[in-house]
Amino acid sequence: VLSMRVRLFEPLGAYMASSYTLPLEALPEAIGYFDERRAEQDPRVSISIGLRPDSERPATTVAGVRLAAFADQGSDPAAEARSLLALYANGELARSATEKSEFIPQDVDKYMFTRDPSGSTHTDNIYTDDASSLLAALEVFSTRPEDLPVRLSLSHNQQYKLPHSDDISYSPLGRHFLSVYADWRDSSLDRVAYEWVDEFSAAVAPYRQGHYLNQIDTGVYPEKVRQSFSATKWNRLTDIRRAYDPENRFFTWVGLET
Repeated sequence: VLSMRVRLFEPLGAYMASSYTLPLEALPEAIGYFDERRAEQDPRVSISIGLRPDSERPATTVAGVRLAAFADQGSDPAAEARSLLALYANGELARSATEKSEFIPQDVDKYMFTRDPSGSTHTDNIYTDDASSLLAALEVFSTRPEDLPVRLSLSHNQQYKLPHSDDISYSPLGRHFLSVYADWRDSSLDRVAYEWVDEFSAAVAPYRQGHYLNQIDTGVYPEKVRQSFSATKWNRLTDIRRAYDPENRFFTWVGLET
């Protein structure tokens, strides 16, 4: 580690979410709804559009939209978070939902997902400027093995807005972030899971502008490490590796020339 900078953030004042279930045929309209309002989106609201089995009819796929509002500490952060979500609760998206759950307070400590260490996982993702990539993923989602738990979602206008500068290697290479996550315990599903995620990867490849390194299986897809960085930042990482680890003694794909 050559240098490290730590940036501390104030704890959130409130974290609140609204969820909407939509019939699958409404998915293109939902994507268009958010695309049309992209310039107006408040960065304090994250938008996730996902696919999941219907709770009452598992063989049927439905679309789900989850809106999460994050309010800073202040005089009434809960009211602030509620007002951010109310813009959507009063719109056409909510009116077209078959099920909805609105203004639900969330536990900030459970914001980040933690997987079950007793199981196996496989994941992949792309950055893209085309939110309709979710429609391409839909075709693969409909062929998923019935006994393989899968999460597939599109973070619209990606809400992970880390600071951009030349000395930060993180490279958000598209406006949207599409990811798939398979999580299973039965070892007999190992091959099935890997093959199915490969099908997802092939289906969304035409939309790919890059990847998020922390959510790809580098042991399976080492070529995607380089695709997780812009050309400029990859070249700088390669220069650093050449200068400080010319014999590749440290095991990492980052900055590896071959």
